[in-house]
Amino acid sequence: MSMQYQHHDRSAHGWWSGDGHQHISANGANPAALRTEITDICRARHLHWLCLCQPWCLSPAQLELHGPLAFEPWQADNVLVWLGGELPKTRYGHTWWLNLADVQLPLTQMSDPAIEAWYAGNPAHAALPAYQGISPWACMVAWARAGALPVFAHPTSWWTSTPQHRFVSNLATLLPLYALAGIGPLAMVVMGYDADQIFYQQLWFQLLNAGYRIAAMAETDGTLQAGRARFCLGALRSYVWLDPATPLAPGTVRDAVAQGRTLVSSGPFIDATLSHVAGYNGPGVVVPADGARRILRICAHAAPGNAQCITHIVVYRNGQVLSHQSCTGAPQPVQSMELVLNETGNSWYVVKVYGMPGPASAATFDIATQTHECLATGATDYAGDNHVALTSPFYFRTEVTRPDPTPMAVPWPDADLQLDALLRPGYSGAWRARWPNAQPGQVPWDAFAFEKLRDALAQAAE
Repeated sequence: MSMQYQHHDRSAHGWWSGDGHQHISANGANPAALRTEITDICRARHLHWLCLCQPWCLSPAQLELHGPLAFEPWQADNVLVWLGGELPKTRYGHTWWLNLADVQLPLTQMSDPAIEAWYAGNPAHAALPAYQGISPWACMVAWARAGALPVFAHPTSWWTSTPQHRFVSNLATLLPLYALAGIGPLAMVVMGYDADQIFYQQLWFQLLNAGYRIAAMAETDGTLQAGRARFCLGALRSYVWLDPATPLAPGTVRDAVAQGRTLVSSGPFIDATLSHVAGYNGPGVVVPADGARRILRICAHAAPGNAQCITHIVVYRNGQVLSHQSCTGAPQPVQSMELVLNETGNSWYVVKVYGMPGPASAATFDIATQTHECLATGATDYAGDNHVALTSPFYFRTEVTRPDPTPMAVPWPDADLQLDALLRPGYSGAWRARWPNAQPGQVPWDAFAFEKLRDALAQAAE
């Protein structure tokens, strides 16, 4: 792996790093040899857990052959591997899973072959084909209730296909609906494809501001043969915190993510804790918004390697920059800061750090403004390789026993509610008429129709 993506091993401190989205195929490979290769790579890269997904680009006939999926977790040399299953994989978005036991249906029933053919130009007419297959919503709800946790992948990803330049959506259009329904803990990718994907982060911030607790996760969405560094195994990774007495296992990783005890990184590491909290006091913690004095303590570590330094530490409160410490004047591999908090209202705090070279302008830190300007102009200055890390939020709640909004009933599919009609503008790309300069991966918040979905569910419940 390039020096661009060297990482810290923090397992001695309870932080176990992993990659949840790798399409490694065993087809044609000796299983024992593949396990050895994966174990050796993970060990060399200080990667402790790995979710394997089905191979890419399977034809409909191949999809019929791939299922049911069963994969016995295996562990060797402190490396744990299990089934991640990027499923369902449809026009409504993609999810990969933590603690998924198996998949009992052919993959074609959890994919969207009609729209995949349409993306490729068949049929030639412009109308979107009707969805075929099982309900992705029903599938997700069933797996979640069986103890698995969905991670919403590449939530603002899209591009145009050739030869007809059709809009190809990977948008996580079901994410707002899943949040509103309160089916289970929420986790979404906030780092992927680009080390500092500000559109993923802006979507995350908007849902956090709607009152939901959402764990930060990273992904590579690559293979062992990935050509670019940031798609390589473990390049962009998630750390989960486990108590010293808790073993590394699919269920314990799932539980740590469910509690928001995560951070994501392309190299740096963040030690962040909140004072005057009994027990665990890191990312994901929920504390009373009682006005008491608490200190947010931050220690940022640059990525391993010669001459690596921390350049910026940014703290967000409710999506706005609360504090920015520039470290470029006296660059060091380790930088610290403290913030005194006396919170009296519902709020959340996220810590973000940059390594070298860091962003060219401080305007980058204002994610809401920056994403709006990028949508208007098509600028992609944020994209590419960079050294970045973010924590999951620290939460303050006026009612700690009710930290999330009241779940709403989601009777979907339901023709009367017409939820698909509310989701269609997002996955069809209709919103691009307002943002003609938007580049792949750039999506406005309103394309996810959160308020419209919430209003429709509220009206249906009356």
